[in-house]
Amino acid sequence: MNAETRSENDKHRDDAKDSLTVIFDHVNSLRTVEVKAGEDETLGALWDRACAKMTEARRAVDHLQAADGQDLTPYLALTLLKLQEKLGIKIHKIEIVGPTGGA
Repeated sequence: MNAETRSENDKHRDDAKDSLTVIFDHVNSLRTVEVKAGEDETLGALWDRACAKMTEARRAVDHLQAADGQDLTPYLALTLLKLQEKLGIKIHKIEIVGPTGGA
């Protein structure tokens, strides 16, 4: 199967480790990291690992959202695959969003 015919999910799957690569964007700090998600790893655990890779603290005021803006924070206990089944969408990019400063 060549790259042009692979599905979107296959493009992000790491065949050697049977994992899915998720891009985390920290909107406030403008940092981006890739995290390989195991099938049994929860969204909360992925968030923790992304923050560790960014050397950013996970703050109580932050929340996760899909690229389309859908809030993912209520689903932190679900695995990525279960979350995708529940929402009916593929999740390859997640934004960490916190309050913005005001003048």
